[in-house]
Amino acid sequence: VEGEGSIALDSTGNAYITGIPTSGDKDIVIAGVDHNGSFAFSRPFGGDGEDRGEGIALYEQNDGQVDAYVIGHSRSEDFPVVNPLQDELNGPSDIVVLNLTNAQELIPNLIFTPVIIAP
Repeated sequence: VEGEGSIALDSTGNAYITGIPTSGDKDIVIAGVDHNGSFAFSRPFGGDGEDRGEGIALYEQNDGQVDAYVIGHSRSEDFPVVNPLQDELNGPSDIVVLNLTNAQELIPNLIFTPVIIAP
């Protein structure tokens, strides 16, 4: 991960990271490192344009489930969305919020619920 981004730690010391990949790809990347410092996963998410993850926050439920929320922006005409507030790009870029359910499992097949919000 390079450039602007964010890191959040859960109560067990797992780290969740967002930003853009160093590979030059222009997708949002979400990565995880477990409490032992071992790489757990890295997953790009986005469309055909430039997409950036700018911040990440965690919500830890009483049952131990950790949900991660990533905020960023998208310039992609085809950014994949589920139940969006708007279903297409409106202007040069839009705010994007991704919800990662059960993020504490630190597995590559996380459930993403992206939403695009008008600027």
